[in-house]
Amino acid sequence: MGVSEILAMLTEIGSDETEVPLHELDVEVTDQEEGGAFGAFEAANEQAAAEAASDAEEALIEPMPSQDPASFAMPPKQYIKKGQRFTLVFQGVCSHCAHCGQPLTDSVSVERGLGPICSKKGYLEDPTDPDEMQAMIDLAEYPDLVDYLMANYKPKGVRGLMNGLVKVCSLNRRSPVHQACCDAVESLGYRRLASLLRESIAIVEVSVLSASDDSLKVWVKKSEWSWAWTNAVRGIPGSFFSREHKGTIVPASRKKELWELIKRHYAGFCCKTEKGTVKIPAP
Repeated sequence: MGVSEILAMLTEIGSDETEVPLHELDVEVTDQEEGGAFGAFEAANEQAAAEAASDAEEALIEPMPSQDPASFAMPPKQYIKKGQRFTLVFQGVCSHCAHCGQPLTDSVSVERGLGPICSKKGYLEDPTDPDEMQAMIDLAEYPDLVDYLMANYKPKGVRGLMNGLVKVCSLNRRSPVHQACCDAVESLGYRRLASLLRESIAIVEVSVLSASDDSLKVWVKKSEWSWAWTNAVRGIPGSFFSREHKGTIVPASRKKELWELIKRHYAGFCCKTEKGTVKIPAP
């Protein structure tokens, strides 16, 4: 009799819950066949017991109710500005600083959307003459964002609105909504913080050349540079391009003319100056 026949007989005996010693069976088996048969039989019993326990455990677990992601998360929205489509993200993990773009590693910074060093440059300031209505007007191009902030952060007051705007800036650093959020932060009275956030999107930088030379160095971001701008700024008497300083040098006495040119060519963008980063107004 082979091993398979012995297993079949043992299974039949086990189903009657009657234990019969192997030596009482009218069969001849070798030591090797005996060990393999009992090993397989015990394994089958253990598997059956495990399956029964698993079924009992599953019966005690209540199924989780199905949830619609939209019920607890604001889905991203698509917008088009200047012919370009971009996605506005409302919620998520703030993995990079809204100002410098460096990775955030500690829980407080991730919650704020601003790193510990950058937070010292305006995040903790007290707001001056906050205007919540104007802040919402600054965001009028993004009605979904206004609704989101009013529902989730408006009940927390002016600082709550500011917190929400900083997080949105962190999640949308390469998006046009970043600039609108900076305007709203300024309208809420956080002027230093708004200036800080604008540094990451500034396309024009005006700085004093050196302590011994009060001439102004003008730098324009490459993606926004144009020949029209170059020709206009070189038309200012005494101005010239410096390879050494990598920018156009303009006499300090021509500051007013320079600012009028900046407004004419880059209105609506941001300019970094010695006194902070400001939004460039229309001429």
